[in-house]
Amino acid sequence: MRLGRRAVLGLGAFALSGCAAVPRSPTSERRRRQVIVVGAGLAGLVVADELVTLGYDVTVLEASARAGGRILTLREPFRDGHYVEAGATHVVGDPDLLALLARLCVALVPRRPRERMPFRIAHFGGVRTRLRADEDEPRRHALSPEEGSLGDRALAKKYFAAAALVDPRGDVLPESLRRYDTMTLEEHLLRMGASKGYLASYDEGVSGEGVASMSAAFWLREIASIAQETALASGGRVRGGSDAIPKALAARLGDRVRYGAEVVRVEQTADGATVVARTERGLLRAAADRVVCAIPYSVLRGVEMVPALSPTKARIVREMPNTSVTRVYAGYAARTWRAAENEGTADTDLPSGRLRDECELQPGEAGVLGAYLSGANARRVGRLGVEARIRALVDDAEKVHPGSREVFHGGASVAWDEMPFARGGYAWTRPGQLTSVGAALFSAEGRVHFAGDHVSYRPGFMHGALSSAKRVVAEVIAAFA
Repeated sequence: MRLGRRAVLGLGAFALSGCAAVPRSPTSERRRRQVIVVGAGLAGLVVADELVTLGYDVTVLEASARAGGRILTLREPFRDGHYVEAGATHVVGDPDLLALLARLCVALVPRRPRERMPFRIAHFGGVRTRLRADEDEPRRHALSPEEGSLGDRALAKKYFAAAALVDPRGDVLPESLRRYDTMTLEEHLLRMGASKGYLASYDEGVSGEGVASMSAAFWLREIASIAQETALASGGRVRGGSDAIPKALAARLGDRVRYGAEVVRVEQTADGATVVARTERGLLRAAADRVVCAIPYSVLRGVEMVPALSPTKARIVREMPNTSVTRVYAGYAARTWRAAENEGTADTDLPSGRLRDECELQPGEAGVLGAYLSGANARRVGRLGVEARIRALVDDAEKVHPGSREVFHGGASVAWDEMPFARGGYAWTRPGQLTSVGAALFSAEGRVHFAGDHVSYRPGFMHGALSSAKRVVAEVIAAFA
């Protein structure tokens, strides 16, 4: 690709030794250890920070105006200093993640509020029901007599016993789960004797794309991960908002992070690699020895790779699905539900789905209710537009918590499908995808490496992104050895 004069002049403010206008010096130590990271999400920032600490010359190219990727904390228009998480929320007690937070001086708050309300609300079939906090609501789907005699934990043990034998923390699907990648989660449950009622109830608890679409192996690995995470004592949420993590990393990296640089092409030869990015000042060409693509595959599809990726890698980049996720929030001047001794969080079959008390861990008189929609529901609500989404949530919240509309003051919403540098929520896989691609899901192609939660054992979670970053750092170190 040839650069026009204006594009070349636009490179002047970008002090990067690999720019096209700067002659290459293959024999210099700086030149031999130069890495470009594409994407300033958590994985990309950690890779960059680790490599800089080790003495590498690193530049991060981020298409948007901020760091964090799908870590996005919203503070407007909420009151009392409240904030909500449009993306990554939970910090599990993963040792590597906790060590990172300690190094960044990022604090956590406990997982549970100090005070629980004595009642909670359920709203199904147009009927609002007030339940004691420890009271189970009636099942909405009929189970078989055997299932009815068992509790939820016993049913999970019965239908997902295979997960108990799995250590999920490997990037490649464990051998013990490979046969489950030949079937959907629905097919697995039916083979295990699950009733249609159990299928219907379980369908509401997994990815919004449903049990009829997802690989059984993918979900069994998720179950194994959840079991490990539940056993960890520490964890919680980031005090002040999850975006404290990428902000701290970006501050350490300083001007090594270049914002507003959308990578459109990655070229590699036997001698090095070149990244082409679109900026407000024109096209930028930057050369390096190694490139780390730390962007979702849903975004990487729009990046030209020269030479082309291997057929297997190209297929998974092209076909790996992302769950649609839409988050909607309504801010209130007072928590009317607490005045009525009710939990703000409520299970419903209303269009907004389950209502969440987004600020139950935060002090103050004001409050925020939220809706987390995924799959087809996320796409349906996402098409409404921001204001219509908020109005719909306020309407549903009024049915659950009468009187709340009177103190509503404003809201916010994010539809991740509409975010051009995310193009969806978190990755998942259909039957056959994990076994057909194997290590190609995450392995390097020549001088290009791949990081992000989507190429980890735990898509959608910060510790998944971190595990991928550790792998890539090891790959880069080995490449320079």
